[in-house]
Amino acid sequence: IDIYGQVFNILGSDSGTVFQMYTDKDQNNFVIVIDPQGRSVNVDDYVLVKGVIDGAYSGENRMGASLSCPKITATYVDPSNYVDAFSPTLKSVEPSGAKWSEDGLTIKIERVEFAENETREYVKLKNKSSDAASLYNCVLLQGEKQYDRTYDYKGNYDELQDGLKAGASDTGVITFPAIE
Repeated sequence: IDIYGQVFNILGSDSGTVFQMYTDKDQNNFVIVIDPQGRSVNVDDYVLVKGVIDGAYSGENRMGASLSCPKITATYVDPSNYVDAFSPTLKSVEPSGAKWSEDGLTIKIERVEFAENETREYVKLKNKSSDAASLYNCVLLQGEKQYDRTYDYKGNYDELQDGLKAGASDTGVITFPAIE
């Protein structure tokens, strides 16, 4: 099996590294990974695990409820990231001419990534005016349909500042609902 996840618990072991990881962005499903190689992982790391399903782990959670989940013996554990693990890019577009300037403020959309669960815009702002500028109430327009900005804190994207002082610039990601 090849499976992405986010580490949420590291269980010590004399025979390598054992950890639990969520396999979905909503943290509803998880697996136990046994890595005989003992590769280092940390809580909150995103990883790609390649291995063999080796039965199931059964036990109790901290509340005393019974649980059962797949147990994977890893042959490979590699660092990953949120996008690859839980929001893979289906298509990426670098739009030409997606730039707007007025009164010293320039907004440029450098790239748009379409994923199954969100749309990501990579934006660059420059404020060459002598006044502060604000970027509030961002919307995405597709034809006549308007989409409001969303916030995906789990993605840990480089956030674009809402307010930009005179002479400042910034780059970041603005997320929206998934669109075609």
